[in-house]
Amino acid sequence: MNEGTVAVEVRDGVVTLRGHVPEPRLAPVVVGLCQGVDGVVAVDAHLAARAG
Repeated sequence: MNEGTVAVEVRDGVVTLRGHVPEPRLAPVVVGLCQGVDGVVAVDAHLAARAG
């Protein structure tokens, strides 16, 4: 997967994120945005970032 590409899967309110973010500080931002969506009960993040 290319840097900056995140695959999203949702099943029974659980969001699974897999992929790469351009900067490490963006991973918690992406998780937080997902947690703010109505109906989301959990976020399982598997995100990598280039060390900065």
